[in-house]
Formats: sequence, C-alpha cells, structure tokens
Amino acid sequence: MIVRKCNMCGKDLDVFDQQENISYHSRMGYGSKFDLCQVDIDLCCSCFDKVMDEYIIPNCLLDPISEEVD
Repeated sequence: MIVRKCNMCGKDLDVFDQQENISYHSRMGYGSKFDLCQVDIDLCCSCFDKVMDEYIIPNCLLDPISEEVD
C-alpha cells in the first residue's frame, strides 16, 4: 500500500485527508517559471486550511469560496 504524505507538513494522510483528496497534479505547459515541470501536491486538511486562510483568500480578487453545493 502506498502511503500518501502532505507536501507541506509531511504527515501521512489519514482517512479524513484521503476522503477529501485535496490534490493537484498537472504537467505545466508554457507561461510560468515552472514550464514543462510535473507538479504533484497533496495536502492534509489542516494544511489546506492554512493555505486558504494565509495565502489564497487574501490574494484573490474574486472570492474562491462558495457555500453552494451542486
């Protein structure tokens, strides 16, 4: 069994982290300093909250949060 780890804090993802599956996996094209790099990010729930609260929400002009469920 492969143990997934949070890229930020390094902890093994527990059952709740794995259920949420907060992941981003993409090969970058052109247009950034990461051209042609493979980006693989897995976050635990705590680190996701930290990233959202400390970086993403304060730096977004358009609110990325919606209370609506499809």
